[in-house]
Amino acid sequence: MPGCPACDVELSDPSLRFCSACGHDLKPKAIEDEFDGLIGKIVDARYKVLGRIGSGGMGVVYRVEHVRMGKVAAMKVLRRDLVDDAQAARRFVREVEVVSKLDHPNIVQTFDFGEWRGLLYLVMELVRGEDLAALVRRDGPLSLSRALPLFSQVCRALDEAHHAGVIHRDLKPDNIVVFSRREGEHVKVLDFGLAKLRERPGMAEVTGAGSLVGTPYYMAPEQVRSEPVDERTDIYALGATIYRVVTGTPAFSGDSPMAILTRHITDPVEPPSVRRPGLPLALDHLVLKAMAKDPANRFATATEMREAIDALLTARIAANEHSQPLPSWVENPVTASAEMPRSTTAVTAVAMPKPDDSDPLTRLRREDLDDFERSLKRRRLFLQLGVPLAVIVCAWAGWRWIIAPPEQAGPTEEEPNDSARTANLAANSTPIFGQLGSEKADGTPDFDYYRIPAGNTPRTLFASVSGVNEINLVLELFDSAGALVGKSDGGGEGAGETLGPLHIGANEAFLRVRPLWHEGQDSNTVTSQTPYAIRTSWGKPSADAELEPNDVRTQASPLLLDTATTGHLSSVQDVDWFVVNGDPGGRITLTLEPSAELPVLVESPNTKQKLVASADAASMPLVFPNDGRIFVSARQSAHKKDADVDRTAPYALIVRKASRE
Repeated sequence: MPGCPACDVELSDPSLRFCSACGHDLKPKAIEDEFDGLIGKIVDARYKVLGRIGSGGMGVVYRVEHVRMGKVAAMKVLRRDLVDDAQAARRFVREVEVVSKLDHPNIVQTFDFGEWRGLLYLVMELVRGEDLAALVRRDGPLSLSRALPLFSQVCRALDEAHHAGVIHRDLKPDNIVVFSRREGEHVKVLDFGLAKLRERPGMAEVTGAGSLVGTPYYMAPEQVRSEPVDERTDIYALGATIYRVVTGTPAFSGDSPMAILTRHITDPVEPPSVRRPGLPLALDHLVLKAMAKDPANRFATATEMREAIDALLTARIAANEHSQPLPSWVENPVTASAEMPRSTTAVTAVAMPKPDDSDPLTRLRREDLDDFERSLKRRRLFLQLGVPLAVIVCAWAGWRWIIAPPEQAGPTEEEPNDSARTANLAANSTPIFGQLGSEKADGTPDFDYYRIPAGNTPRTLFASVSGVNEINLVLELFDSAGALVGKSDGGGEGAGETLGPLHIGANEAFLRVRPLWHEGQDSNTVTSQTPYAIRTSWGKPSADAELEPNDVRTQASPLLLDTATTGHLSSVQDVDWFVVNGDPGGRITLTLEPSAELPVLVESPNTKQKLVASADAASMPLVFPNDGRIFVSARQSAHKKDADVDRTAPYALIVRKASRE
């Protein structure tokens, strides 16, 4: 189905006069007839109009032939109802003057421009291909092996434009056309017509200060707030575009453009791998960094983002991705292939099927017109009475959220966070992605601090950090006074670390991620492009979980009857002690349910019995001694490379009464 050129929402009925989501005027029939009247005519004695390609918010795109050279091109004609708007006309001319200077294989070439019979036009290179939006609708989410090389090319196009002082401001899948060459798929970035030069004297009147230009699904927070934009605004839009292409859904959605725009400002971005399981952690980090709320936390340049994309390709992450069944929220590729490509300003040569007039459902009826007129009257009444009130209420509520939003943890680390004073807020049960940078001038390594906020009651904390290639990570927990509460550094190079559950009380606590380093020595840490993910969860202490520290017998955690008590072996050296209380001579059965792929050994010093389980549960009988207490310890039974062990998965111990024989 076609989409609204203002908000990009798909239209349920292509004959609508106004967009049902934002109320945008969808070109009156008279204007369409007027534009279609250009077909067959020769514009400016040079270009013969052969047919229509598509349309957008500013005009219509035609396929034309140069009458003297016999070569075809694309011509964009500004809508006649916008010509009287001097601002729009000046923006159109400025587009040509700036974009015509861009010469790059990934940017559509602009050849000529002019004015003919009151119509402004420009002539561009004709690209025979499909835009990414049409590809995703037809094929579903693209694989990383196909998508990442395309986005690397988009970064090259943006880098060229940014160096020329041009910000696209409306980058989206519809504006990226893909076509085939012998060496593979190639992209062209389209429609720099809404681009805006960097603010400098004499330019404000061209685009209009504070004007809101863009598509809601891909607009950066600063663009939504009508603040100054720069290259990082396009970086955000590219991150949102990657999100849509590899998951099949936009990062944010809503019932209206206003709802979508508000979510760009207030809501954290859900990692792409949550929407489409199987996507790699490094892709999550790349997209979330590009879509950071604060421009300072995004990739600084398109080149920097391209290097991250190329690193992802070099690591062969895309080549190793696993095929995952598509969830129900992804459009069915078979159904999508039967839909018409969305009407856009993209200069493409996609064949659009003609409607079959013999089908009664495709013909306009009197009843349809009557229904439409009645609905139009109701909409006008709503716009006159309801919308202003709703806008005032929404604006007031939105302003309160914008000026004083509640404290939220971001999806990515925000530097500087190398001390407890500048620590990032940790997220409860949601991963945060970070990266260890190069060592400081004094030879110390990069430290990343995360703050566990204070609570109303005592709590326990469980934390884990994923491994980073070529780096031996250390995960530490400090209380609010700065005292070390827990530490995990047994994983080794390239492996992750886990802590807990640890008692942290009701006060603030701080987690620190760092490379293995001895104070007084230069860190000599290898900088890695691989991000880490730190996951934290905290809450009310649970009676059915071990409580660290319980590394010695005197700190043993209790085991309750008929209750599965969980534990974690956070490193090869970790030992967990437990105690069961009962009547002297009483009998129990202890069952061990191991964690995935982690061999666990349980020993009872009372009876010298051992219980080993690596894949299936195992049990052993025990008898209470005279003091009525049975101690057991759990540890890893065999050495395995920590990179091959999932230490976030718990094992479980279950105590049941046994009948006397």
